[in-house]
Amino acid sequence: EFWLDDGSVILVAHQVGFRVYRNLLASQSRVFRDVFSSSSSSASETYQGCPLVHVSDSPQDLRHLLRVLIPLYHRNFFLVNQTKLFMTFDHLSAVIRLAHKYIEDVLSQGCVALKTCFSSTFDSFETVSVALSGVQGTGPYVERSTVHPIAAVNLARLTGTLDILPYAMYMCFLLDGKLLDGWTREDGTVEYLNSQDFRRCLDARAAIVKEINKSMSIIF
Repeated sequence: EFWLDDGSVILVAHQVGFRVYRNLLASQSRVFRDVFSSSSSSASETYQGCPLVHVSDSPQDLRHLLRVLIPLYHRNFFLVNQTKLFMTFDHLSAVIRLAHKYIEDVLSQGCVALKTCFSSTFDSFETVSVALSGVQGTGPYVERSTVHPIAAVNLARLTGTLDILPYAMYMCFLLDGKLLDGWTREDGTVEYLNSQDFRRCLDARAAIVKEINKSMSIIF
Protein backbone atom coordinates (compact mmCIF):
# COMPACT_ATOMS: atom_id res chain seq x y z
CA GLU A 1 0.00 0.00 0.00
CA PHE A 2 2.82 2.43 0.80
CA TRP A 3 5.60 1.43 -1.57
CA LEU A 4 5.68 4.39 -3.94
CA ASP A 5 8.00 3.87 -6.90
CA ASP A 6 9.16 7.48 -6.85
CA GLY A 7 9.39 7.68 -3.06
CA SER A 8 12.49 9.34 -1.62
CA VAL A 9 12.82 7.60 1.75
CA ILE A 10 12.03 4.18 3.19
CA LEU A 11 10.66 4.02 6.72
CA VAL A 12 11.43 0.66 8.31
CA ALA A 13 9.13 -0.45 11.13
CA HIS A 14 9.96 -3.87 12.58
CA GLN A 15 11.46 -5.07 9.28
CA VAL A 16 8.53 -3.77 7.20
CA GLY A 17 9.42 -1.04 4.71
CA PHE A 18 7.32 1.93 3.56
CA ARG A 19 8.68 3.85 0.58
CA VAL A 20 7.20 7.32 0.86
CA TYR A 21 7.92 11.00 0.17
CA ARG A 22 10.42 12.48 2.58
CA ASN A 23 9.56 16.13 1.92
CA LEU A 24 5.82 15.51 2.22
CA LEU A 25 6.20 13.95 5.67
CA ALA A 26 8.79 16.51 6.80
CA SER A 27 6.55 19.41 5.80
CA GLN A 28 3.74 18.06 7.99
CA SER A 29 5.70 16.90 11.03
CA ARG A 30 8.55 18.56 12.89
CA VAL A 31 9.46 15.19 14.39
CA PHE A 32 9.78 13.55 10.98
CA ARG A 33 11.78 16.57 9.80
CA ASP A 34 14.21 16.17 12.71
CA VAL A 35 14.44 12.40 12.20
CA PHE A 36 15.25 12.82 8.51
CA SER A 37 17.78 15.57 9.20
CA SER A 38 19.64 13.54 11.81
CA SER A 39 19.67 10.40 9.69
CA SER A 40 20.70 12.04 6.39
CA SER A 41 24.16 12.96 7.62
CA SER A 42 24.94 9.38 8.60
CA ALA A 43 22.77 7.38 6.20
CA SER A 44 24.70 4.21 5.52
CA GLU A 45 21.74 1.95 4.65
CA THR A 46 20.01 2.34 1.30
CA TYR A 47 17.69 0.27 -0.87
CA GLN A 48 17.14 1.01 -4.55
CA GLY A 49 18.87 4.32 -4.00
CA CYS A 50 16.61 5.37 -1.09
CA PRO A 51 17.92 5.89 2.43
CA LEU A 52 16.46 3.63 5.13
CA VAL A 53 15.14 5.30 8.30
CA HIS A 54 14.27 2.96 11.15
CA VAL A 55 11.37 3.85 13.48
CA SER A 56 10.24 2.12 16.65
CA ASP A 57 6.53 2.05 15.77
CA SER A 58 4.68 -1.09 14.72
CA PRO A 59 4.01 -1.41 10.97
CA GLN A 60 0.25 -1.60 11.67
CA ASP A 61 0.25 1.71 13.56
CA LEU A 62 2.52 3.41 11.03
CA ARG A 63 0.30 2.29 8.15
CA HIS A 64 -2.72 3.91 9.81
CA LEU A 65 -0.84 7.20 10.23
CA LEU A 66 0.42 7.18 6.64
CA ARG A 67 -3.16 6.75 5.42
CA VAL A 68 -3.81 10.13 7.00
CA LEU A 69 -0.63 11.91 5.92
CA ILE A 70 -0.49 10.41 2.40
CA PRO A 71 -4.20 9.96 1.68
CA LEU A 72 -5.57 8.00 -1.23
CA TYR A 73 -9.09 9.40 -0.96
CA HIS A 74 -9.33 12.38 1.44
CA ARG A 75 -6.82 14.57 3.21
CA ASN A 76 -8.38 14.85 6.69
CA PHE A 77 -8.61 12.07 9.26
CA PHE A 78 -11.66 13.39 11.08
CA LEU A 79 -13.80 16.51 10.74
CA VAL A 80 -16.82 17.27 12.90
CA ASN A 81 -19.04 18.01 9.90
CA GLN A 82 -18.24 14.76 8.12
CA THR A 83 -21.03 12.20 7.87
CA LYS A 84 -21.04 8.44 7.41
CA LEU A 85 -17.38 8.19 8.37
CA PHE A 86 -16.81 4.71 9.76
CA MET A 87 -13.56 3.53 11.32
CA THR A 88 -12.34 0.81 13.63
CA PHE A 89 -11.03 1.61 17.09
CA ASP A 90 -7.67 0.07 16.08
CA HIS A 91 -7.46 2.72 13.36
CA LEU A 92 -8.42 5.54 15.72
CA SER A 93 -6.11 4.50 18.55
CA ALA A 94 -3.13 3.95 16.25
CA VAL A 95 -3.53 7.40 14.68
CA ILE A 96 -3.86 9.06 18.09
CA ARG A 97 -0.76 7.32 19.48
CA LEU A 98 1.43 8.17 16.50
CA ALA A 99 -0.04 11.64 15.98
CA HIS A 100 0.85 12.36 19.62
CA LYS A 101 4.42 11.47 18.66
CA TYR A 102 4.62 13.01 15.18
CA ILE A 103 1.94 15.54 14.22
CA GLU A 104 -0.20 17.75 16.45
CA ASP A 105 -3.09 18.79 14.18
CA VAL A 106 -3.99 15.18 13.39
CA LEU A 107 -3.85 14.48 17.12
CA SER A 108 -6.52 17.13 17.78
CA GLN A 109 -8.75 15.53 15.14
CA GLY A 110 -8.21 12.11 16.71
CA CYS A 111 -9.17 13.37 20.16
CA VAL A 112 -12.40 14.82 18.76
CA ALA A 113 -13.15 11.42 17.22
CA LEU A 114 -12.39 9.74 20.56
CA LYS A 115 -14.97 11.96 22.23
CA THR A 116 -17.65 10.60 19.90
CA CYS A 117 -17.11 7.24 21.62
CA PHE A 118 -17.05 8.40 25.24
CA SER A 119 -19.34 11.17 26.36
CA SER A 120 -18.04 13.91 28.64
CA THR A 121 -21.47 15.30 29.59
CA PHE A 122 -24.91 13.92 30.36
CA ASP A 123 -26.35 15.96 27.48
CA SER A 124 -24.13 14.21 24.93
CA PHE A 125 -24.52 10.76 26.47
CA GLU A 126 -27.52 9.85 24.32
CA THR A 127 -25.77 10.98 21.13
CA VAL A 128 -22.73 8.89 21.94
CA SER A 129 -24.89 5.88 22.79
CA VAL A 130 -26.61 6.11 19.41
CA ALA A 131 -23.29 6.27 17.61
CA LEU A 132 -21.87 3.32 19.53
CA SER A 133 -24.95 1.24 18.84
CA GLY A 134 -24.28 1.47 15.14
CA VAL A 135 -27.38 3.53 14.42
CA GLN A 136 -26.74 6.09 11.73
CA GLY A 137 -26.52 9.48 13.39
CA THR A 138 -25.59 12.97 12.28
CA GLY A 139 -21.84 12.57 12.42
CA PRO A 140 -18.90 10.17 12.30
CA TYR A 141 -18.65 7.22 14.60
CA VAL A 142 -16.40 4.28 15.41
CA GLU A 143 -17.39 0.68 14.85
CA ARG A 144 -19.08 -0.33 18.12
CA SER A 145 -17.66 -3.84 18.36
CA THR A 146 -14.09 -2.53 18.19
CA VAL A 147 -14.31 0.13 20.92
CA HIS A 148 -12.45 -0.78 24.12
CA PRO A 149 -12.53 1.30 27.31
CA ILE A 150 -9.06 0.22 28.51
CA ALA A 151 -7.52 1.71 25.38
CA ALA A 152 -9.71 4.79 25.76
CA VAL A 153 -8.52 5.40 29.33
CA ASN A 154 -4.89 5.05 28.26
CA LEU A 155 -5.41 7.38 25.29
CA ALA A 156 -7.12 9.91 27.56
CA ARG A 157 -4.11 9.82 29.90
CA LEU A 158 -1.66 10.09 27.00
CA THR A 159 -3.35 13.07 25.35
CA GLY A 160 -4.79 14.84 28.38
CA THR A 161 -8.36 14.26 27.17
CA LEU A 162 -9.45 13.82 30.76
CA ASP A 163 -13.11 14.76 30.32
CA ILE A 164 -13.88 11.32 28.84
CA LEU A 165 -12.37 9.49 31.81
CA PRO A 166 -15.52 9.15 33.97
CA TYR A 167 -17.44 7.35 31.21
CA ALA A 168 -14.42 5.32 30.04
CA MET A 169 -13.58 4.27 33.60
CA TYR A 170 -17.21 3.30 34.17
CA MET A 171 -17.06 1.09 31.08
CA CYS A 172 -13.85 -0.47 32.45
CA PHE A 173 -15.65 -1.10 35.72
CA LEU A 174 -18.29 -3.09 33.79
CA LEU A 175 -15.65 -5.41 32.31
CA ASP A 176 -15.44 -7.34 35.60
CA GLY A 177 -12.81 -10.09 35.34
CA LYS A 178 -12.05 -9.23 31.71
CA LEU A 179 -10.30 -6.15 33.05
CA LEU A 180 -7.34 -8.45 33.73
CA ASP A 181 -7.17 -9.53 30.08
CA GLY A 182 -6.35 -6.06 28.86
CA TRP A 183 -6.91 -4.91 25.28
CA THR A 184 -5.03 -6.47 22.38
CA ARG A 185 -3.95 -4.07 19.67
CA GLU A 186 -3.93 -4.91 15.99
CA ASP A 187 -0.18 -5.65 16.18
CA GLY A 188 -0.64 -8.09 19.09
CA THR A 189 0.54 -5.72 21.84
CA VAL A 190 -1.60 -5.98 24.97
CA GLU A 191 -2.54 -2.83 26.86
CA TYR A 192 -3.58 -2.77 30.52
CA LEU A 193 -4.78 -0.05 32.83
CA ASN A 194 -2.04 1.46 34.95
CA SER A 195 -2.01 0.35 38.59
CA GLN A 196 -3.74 3.52 39.82
CA ASP A 197 -6.66 3.22 37.40
CA PHE A 198 -6.96 -0.50 38.07
CA ARG A 199 -7.18 0.26 41.79
CA ARG A 200 -9.88 2.87 41.10
CA CYS A 201 -12.00 0.21 39.39
CA LEU A 202 -11.59 -2.15 42.35
CA ASP A 203 -12.37 0.60 44.85
CA ALA A 204 -15.48 1.59 42.88
CA ARG A 205 -16.77 -1.98 42.94
CA ALA A 206 -16.19 -2.19 46.71
CA ALA A 207 -17.99 1.13 47.20
CA ILE A 208 -20.99 0.01 45.15
CA VAL A 209 -21.24 -3.30 47.03
CA LYS A 210 -21.15 -1.33 50.29
CA GLU A 211 -23.97 0.94 49.12
CA ILE A 212 -26.04 -2.05 47.97
CA ASN A 213 -25.63 -3.72 51.36
CA LYS A 214 -26.59 -0.49 53.08
CA SER A 215 -29.74 -0.21 50.93
CA MET A 216 -30.65 -3.81 51.60
CA SER A 217 -30.35 -3.31 55.34
CA ILE A 218 -32.69 -0.31 55.17
CA ILE A 219 -35.25 -2.17 53.08
CA PHE A 220 -35.25 -5.34 55.15
